[in-house]
Amino acid sequence: MGHSGSGKTIFSKHLKHRYEKEYPGHKISHLENDIIRQMFCDSDFSEEGRLNQANRMRLLSNIALDHADHFIADFICPTPEARFDYNPDYIIVMRTIKTSKYEDTNTLFTYPDSKEQFIKKLEIRNWDQTEETIKLFLHILKPEDASGR
Repeated sequence: MGHSGSGKTIFSKHLKHRYEKEYPGHKISHLENDIIRQMFCDSDFSEEGRLNQANRMRLLSNIALDHADHFIADFICPTPEARFDYNPDYIIVMRTIKTSKYEDTNTLFTYPDSKEQFIKKLEIRNWDQTEETIKLFLHILKPEDASGR
C-alpha cells in the first residue's frame, strides 16, 4: 500500500518475478488496482468507492488463491477502514513519497499505525530497502516443498 506513484506496482512485479524464479512451479497472482478498476469500469474514488474497491480486491484475492500459491494485492488502501475490510496477512507500506498528485487521495490517506494491530507490516522508505524486503518475503512465502533451498 502507499500513495499513487510510490512504486507499489514496480515492487509487486519484482517480488512476483523473484518468487517464481526462486521457486519454479510456484506462482503468485498480482492484482493491480488500476487494472481491476478498469475491468469493473470503476472510477469512484469517494471514501465509499474506496471501501468498495478494498472489498473487491479481497474477493478477487480469495479467487486468486485457487490459481496460485500466494497473491499480491497492489493498491493504495488509504484508510484504516479499507485496510480492515481488506484484512491482509501482510502489508508492505511504500513510504517512498510524501504525497501523491491526487489531492482527494492525500486528504483521505493515512499510514497504518499501532492501532491497526491486525496488520503485520513492513515499510519501505527508500528504494535501497527493496532487495532486503524481497529476500524477507521470499523466506516468509517459501513453499513447503522448497526446503532444500
